[in-house]
Amino acid sequence: GRTEWSAMAMNPTGDDMFTETLDSESDIPGFNMWISSWLQVQFVAEDAQGVEIARSPVFPMVAELARCPR
Repeated sequence: GRTEWSAMAMNPTGDDMFTETLDSESDIPGFNMWISSWLQVQFVAEDAQGVEIARSPVFPMVAELARCPR
């Protein structure tokens, strides 16, 4: 299966670097539906008015996520 999740603005740290921390349970809907899953990302740049100006390819597997035992 596939689940979509909303866009998140990244935080500038200086020197053209940005960061974002994801909490799998609150930031990725349906994360815990499968025993294991993969996180894929795509970067989208927007101007100050929110108009898209660039889009990266989808990075196919940034991380592998495992469901926490309960």
